[in-house]
Amino acid sequence: MGTVPEARRAFVDSVVVQSRTWGIDGIDIDWDWEFSPNHNDLTSFLILLRDLRRAFESDAVSRNVPRLCLSATLHWTPQLASSNVSAFNSYIDLANVQAYDQAFTAYGKTLSHHAPLFKGPLGLESSSNMVSILNAWAGRGILKSKMVAGLPLFGRGWLLKTAAQHNLADPAGELIPGPEPGAWFFNEICQKIVTDKAVVVMDQNIGASYAYSDTWWTGYNNQETLATKARWAISNGYAGIYVWEISQDDFRGSCNMGKYPLLNAIRNAHPLFTAPQVKESGIVLSSASTSSPFNSGAISLSLAVFSIITKCFSFY
Repeated sequence: MGTVPEARRAFVDSVVVQSRTWGIDGIDIDWDWEFSPNHNDLTSFLILLRDLRRAFESDAVSRNVPRLCLSATLHWTPQLASSNVSAFNSYIDLANVQAYDQAFTAYGKTLSHHAPLFKGPLGLESSSNMVSILNAWAGRGILKSKMVAGLPLFGRGWLLKTAAQHNLADPAGELIPGPEPGAWFFNEICQKIVTDKAVVVMDQNIGASYAYSDTWWTGYNNQETLATKARWAISNGYAGIYVWEISQDDFRGSCNMGKYPLLNAIRNAHPLFTAPQVKESGIVLSSASTSSPFNSGAISLSLAVFSIITKCFSFY
């Protein structure tokens, strides 16, 4: 699509029509161009973003309404170290930087954390962490004020080989069972911690948490680690946080932390935040939201839960 003008034009036109028809605030494009040979897709991706931005601006003028928002999801790879990607700044409102699933499969049957704030998945010096990834994109030209750090509301884990082998870098057994082997949502983890009498470890070395029982281990984010990561991002000039994804939070309040404990932990980490806490399911969420275009009683949030963007637009 990116290299065929007619196909690109049809896609751009459909984005505008569908966004306006359904009251959507904009679109996030996750191209995965970073993994193409020699990053050959970068030029095509930028052309697509350029065309979307132009169409959004033209649409806003013709309708006399606020412009649709445009964001791109970015995945860091070491091969990007010599790239200059500052051209993104001309087209996107937000750069959603994935700061999780760091080398989860690279370590095989070894206990490793998929979303460390510092150091690496094994607790050793590494660039596979949130701080290094955000700073790497900033070093390649993406404006900090546009960058939103992506954090998971799911854990990655294994069955233990023995009950005594429960520390980072210890050998592990098979992946924990589930619809996606190796992954549990936070709303599952918080219940398993109670029912299995699991131990929760706040690993200050990597700025992340993990839990283990006699039979399983999972690295995940809890309220404390998400708040810490949110405060780091804001205090270092980044735009905020987005999460993957909201249905994985404890939306029923089953773990006696209230409803949406993780989203509220992120929200409360911002010193200037004054919007209502997330209390009910069915809230309207988007990558960058204005006041809700849907039912007036809904709380409109963005997955980037902090920033106030003056152009595109105010969001929580």
